[in-house]
Amino acid sequence: MKKIKLVDLILSLLILYFASMCIHEYGHYLMLVALGGIGYIKGFTCYFTVLPTLYFAKMLVYVAGGLLVVMLYLLWNRIEEDLEDKIILVSVALLHLVYGVISEPLLFVFGNRIIGEVGSILGHLTMITYFMYMLYKNRGILQ
Repeated sequence: MKKIKLVDLILSLLILYFASMCIHEYGHYLMLVALGGIGYIKGFTCYFTVLPTLYFAKMLVYVAGGLLVVMLYLLWNRIEEDLEDKIILVSVALLHLVYGVISEPLLFVFGNRIIGEVGSILGHLTMITYFMYMLYKNRGILQ
């Protein structure tokens, strides 16, 4: 089994984490435009200028970001061969899955970012817990 350095693992995690944030916002934007809305991305946020009129379409726009990351990262995980990359991909996908299931619908329904951030915190805790568990379970891969 190939040995890896913890520094390399954490650096890869940070790169894929920040890439996932860009993909997440792009997912919101793509769904918004596909459903007839208007918006733009600035920094790590997608701003909705005009939302679609249908209630269900609005909900799709809100959950599309996390779903895009989950789909892309889990598909990448299926073709990836390196264990450390698989651990990182699933960890970040779990973050977006939990965030997308909890935070985005709460933000949509209540329009309150404070309530929505609960999902963000839970998503990050899920990512860290899974990452640490997999490192412990596969501790032989670390140098």
